[in-house]
Amino acid sequence: SLPIKDIPWLSLTAKGGGRLTWYSDSVTPLTTAGQEFSGDSLTRRYGEAGLSIVGPSFSRIYDFSFGPFAKWKHIIEPRVDYAYVSPVNGLARVPLFDEIDSVFGQNAVTYRLVNRLLAKGGGENAPSAQEVATLEVAQTYNFENPQTAVASGTAIVEPPRRGPFQGLLRLAPVPAFHLDAQVAYDTSVSRMTSFSFAGGANWGSEYAALTWTASRPVITTP
Repeated sequence: SLPIKDIPWLSLTAKGGGRLTWYSDSVTPLTTAGQEFSGDSLTRRYGEAGLSIVGPSFSRIYDFSFGPFAKWKHIIEPRVDYAYVSPVNGLARVPLFDEIDSVFGQNAVTYRLVNRLLAKGGGENAPSAQEVATLEVAQTYNFENPQTAVASGTAIVEPPRRGPFQGLLRLAPVPAFHLDAQVAYDTSVSRMTSFSFAGGANWGSEYAALTWTASRPVITTP
C-alpha cells in the first residue's frame, strides 16, 4: 500500500497484491443436497487492487462542557473506496472457515459520508481526544455482478448493480462502553432489508456484550 498525503485536507491510498492459498482438502460443488469433502487438494489464487480517497475533510471545534468533556470537534469526511478482486478460481470447491476463505471476485466502488465527533476533557493533564460518536451513510455500486457460488441446477438471480443505502451509528461515550447500530435500506423495493444492534461494556477483567440482528431479504422470482 502507498499513502499519499501531500495535500493536507486530502488522503489518497493505493494498494495492490495477491493471495495464494493451498488447501489439503476441498469440497464438492454446492448442490441442493449440500456439500461434502472430496479428498482432493486445491490451490486458489487471485489478485486484488484498491484505491481509497478521503476528503476534502471539514472540521469545527466547539468549547462547552458536558459530562467529563470540555472541548468537542466535529469532522465531516467524504470517502470513496474502490476495490477489485479478480475472479477467484475454484470458488465452489473452497472449504469456508473464515473471512480469508470467503473471498469473492468483485469490481465495485463504495462512497460514504462520515461524521465523527471527538471530545476532550478540560485541564492541562486531560487525556488526548477520543472519538465518542460516528455516523456514516454509504452505498456500493458494482461495475460487474459480484462472483457468487450458487447451488447446482438452480436459477441464478443477479443482484442489482447499485446496493442498498447503509447507515452506521457508533456511540462510545466512555472507553468501557460502546453501542453500534446498522441498517440497510433498499431503494429498489423501498424498505429496510437488514438491522443490527450491538452493545458492550467492560469493568476490570469482566466483559459483557449483546447483539441483535434481523433481515428482510428481497425475494426475486426469475
